[in-house]
Amino acid sequence: MKLAHLRYFKHLASVMSYTKAAKDLFIAQPTLSAAIIRMEQELGFSLFNRSEGVASRIELTTQGKIYLEYVTRTLETYDEGIRLAEQSVAISENTMRLGTLYSMKGQFWSQAMSEFVAQYEKRPLLHMEQAYSGELARQLKEGKIDVAFAAQTKYASDLNMTLVWEQPLVVCVNKAHALAQKESVTLDDLKHYRLMTYGKDSSVSRGLDELFAGKEDEFDLIRNFDDEITLSSFVSVNPENVSLLVYSFLVNSFDDVVCLPIEGVSEDFHKVYLMSRKEPHSQLVSDFISFMSSHPFPKLSIHKTPLAHLSSSKQLADRIWIKSFL
Repeated sequence: MKLAHLRYFKHLASVMSYTKAAKDLFIAQPTLSAAIIRMEQELGFSLFNRSEGVASRIELTTQGKIYLEYVTRTLETYDEGIRLAEQSVAISENTMRLGTLYSMKGQFWSQAMSEFVAQYEKRPLLHMEQAYSGELARQLKEGKIDVAFAAQTKYASDLNMTLVWEQPLVVCVNKAHALAQKESVTLDDLKHYRLMTYGKDSSVSRGLDELFAGKEDEFDLIRNFDDEITLSSFVSVNPENVSLLVYSFLVNSFDDVVCLPIEGVSEDFHKVYLMSRKEPHSQLVSDFISFMSSHPFPKLSIHKTPLAHLSSSKQLADRIWIKSFL
């Protein structure tokens, strides 16, 4: 049964006149009559009672009244679906759902986002979701987000991936801690301290597992934390605490925190990828992928100025990290 015929029937039932209904629908009256007859043949029952000798006088049959109720619901549902779908297209063309790691914060991340948004006369709507890499990859595959910044995980198979960001693994201590006097530390140096670091679900967990493989029992590791701010704050408030984390620019907000490179650990310890599904994207998402894939995110190198050379808290804050943008 044609959708147009349902609309013909609904309108005819509302005006109870073939002449008026045909005029309102911009069709010939014989076309309307033929459509109703065809419907009645397909349904197997009459929709209207027609008065003998009065062609324009009609009324719904009992079956017609019941059928009209369901046709009305069907057409309303169909029209609402079309409206919402069209609205969704309009929204999706100017909306992007972005997933990021907890560590994707700070000056250069914000700057990159601002530069991207500034390209558009009509400001795009960006919905942010923060989670671990595995969860981000899962949401990406399920279509819940459009693009993600995440570390490589087993869940990231069959996704497009472009390396955009690298973070070194560092040890963070309070400036009053004994290790703060050192230029760098070794893993053996850390055996004497309780180390607070990321939980098993973190994107950094895989690298930590490899780093401590076969010797985790030699260290006192507390693997319960989500992000760099939390790990740094524990060091800031208690000089005895030691944190093992990947560097984030947010660490610079703690004047009393000293970050030390770990000898023998690569500065690209933690790699962050721009991930997307292998399928066509909206123009906004395609533009974002292209922009971020070529954006010159800084690569960090670690240099430490001895504490004895510092005379102010500002110098201490500046000392924590001297960043080389390569």
